[in-house]
Amino acid sequence: MDSQIVGFNRTSLLNPNSNYPLRFRVFGAPKIPFPRSNCSSGGNLSYNKGIKCAMKSYKLSELSTSEVESLKTRPRIDFSSIFTTVNPIVDHVRRRGDAAVKEYTLKFDKVELDRTVVSVFELPDPELDPVVQEAFDVAYDNIYAFHFAQKSAERSVENMKGVKCKRVARSIASVGLYVPGGTAVLPSTALMLAIPAKIAGCKTVVLATPPSQGGSICKEVLYCAKKAGVTHILKAGGAQAISAMAWGTESCPKVEKIFGPGNQYVTAAKMILQNSEAMVAIDMPAGPSEVLVIADKYASPVHIAADLLSQAEHGPDSQVVLVLAGDGVDFKAIEDEIKKQCDSLPRGEFASKALSHSFTVFARDMVEAVSFSNLYAPEHLIVNVKDADKWEGFIENAGSVFLGQWTPESVGDYASGTNHVLPTYGYARMYGGVSLDSFLKYMTVQSLTEEGLRKLGPHVATMAEVEGLEAHKRAVTLRLKDIEARQVRIKSGIYKERVEIENDTISLIGDDAATTTITFDRSNATGFKTIDTGSVGSTTAHWSTYITITAQNRASTSDVDGFSFRNCNVKPSPESTHTEKANLRVFLGQPWENYSQILERNSVFGSPIYSQKTMIMLFGNMTTIA
Repeated sequence: MDSQIVGFNRTSLLNPNSNYPLRFRVFGAPKIPFPRSNCSSGGNLSYNKGIKCAMKSYKLSELSTSEVESLKTRPRIDFSSIFTTVNPIVDHVRRRGDAAVKEYTLKFDKVELDRTVVSVFELPDPELDPVVQEAFDVAYDNIYAFHFAQKSAERSVENMKGVKCKRVARSIASVGLYVPGGTAVLPSTALMLAIPAKIAGCKTVVLATPPSQGGSICKEVLYCAKKAGVTHILKAGGAQAISAMAWGTESCPKVEKIFGPGNQYVTAAKMILQNSEAMVAIDMPAGPSEVLVIADKYASPVHIAADLLSQAEHGPDSQVVLVLAGDGVDFKAIEDEIKKQCDSLPRGEFASKALSHSFTVFARDMVEAVSFSNLYAPEHLIVNVKDADKWEGFIENAGSVFLGQWTPESVGDYASGTNHVLPTYGYARMYGGVSLDSFLKYMTVQSLTEEGLRKLGPHVATMAEVEGLEAHKRAVTLRLKDIEARQVRIKSGIYKERVEIENDTISLIGDDAATTTITFDRSNATGFKTIDTGSVGSTTAHWSTYITITAQNRASTSDVDGFSFRNCNVKPSPESTHTEKANLRVFLGQPWENYSQILERNSVFGSPIYSQKTMIMLFGNMTTIA
């Protein structure tokens, strides 16, 4: 064990069954190690009087840049010896499955299991004290509401005409949730992890927790698991539980991502398995619990001391930092209150050891205080100053922020609604806490029309050529050639007599008695399409409610001027579907119904085109269809 960590004993650290501080907290759950009791994190411990509660102190303005940088360094732990212990456990569970899990549970937890995994639906609903049940129900409602609000609507963007992109969310199918038990039962962690998994729609949710004596599951954990939608319970803890979920066993479903806090053996197993053939992800990097409190002269020394000790009591690996902003702070009163409260804590010795490698810094003002906090990047940040809300926008790096004198960190640990599984060890600079997104994966989807590829394709081909990826280029250019071969193009100009498109499926005939005027190039974008599809564009002097596309100046129905559609899906051009002209109608054959000719065979006309009085050629005779 690294000698920088005060109060750890090498022998106890290397013993996975030690009752004392094996605690290396992955994230921010309230985990407190103590001698084992049945489904309890407490124990009958006497208070410790006269505990030394000394914290180093520094004045930021008197420190060099390198000295300030050094303050962000956490107590470190050497995982090399722990990996030596954990690697065989990971391998044994991989090879022997449930049998290995049972053996390690008997060895470390002194519990002999008949079954390692049970379906939640097989277990009866536990009976809780009404006050306790109400507390968990309130927490459930708040956590559910906050995480449900994180659901985002699917968004689609048309970056350019015919090029659509969107991002869609899909749940991770199977997840594993680790909830420490035995010496530190954490039903709140079951809520924090299972609720977002339920909202995300994860189909398989395995909750691993060490069994109590007799092989039972702590009733509070079971209550929260059932309420929050857990599907399976793995009655095991430690590295063997993480390994079982990562590899899968005869009874334990293999999961794709593992969440949750644990001691250093749990952390080591997660680190090993995320880089193994198990193909499993983990929530985020590990580290001990921590809090940074920014306080000014208006903050109560009692509140400051209580907030610092609420994290220090987690264990000797925790670190707490007090940043005092500005003048007028009664530091002596804060020190006295820390000593007083620490003396009265059942876990005072643990808190004292955490305080011995914690510190206080004096900042000239809030700007300097917040700047240091951003450098430190704490798991929990309490801003207990006057007008705390106005500083929120300046906070860049923190796992979870607690603003104002009435917001202790404890509310986030349990029931405010935010998640208490948070990045520690300075990882808040680049990671966020567990959220709904942690249980989702996102796919991007793109779809191009023929027009879209025609516009975008040449640019893609150019970029592929620059990068020397010929196959990428051909995947585009070969399609562009197919489009080119199918296009019908009519250049702008005035054409005498009539215009006939040389295509088996489309003909445009007439527009005037002697000439046809094409006002701009017609191609598959706005004019005509092959492959049994045709569209007609129309220009007018001004917009009106009705636009008529017709063959004009016909003397009789025997004249050949008009439009001919064969096997076509006739669609309106963009001019005819302008969003500002919601009442627009386009009539083919109206109002000159007797002197306009629409020839169609097996064709469909799309709104807003109306083919009233359409003339259909049958056996050489003109037939009017109303």
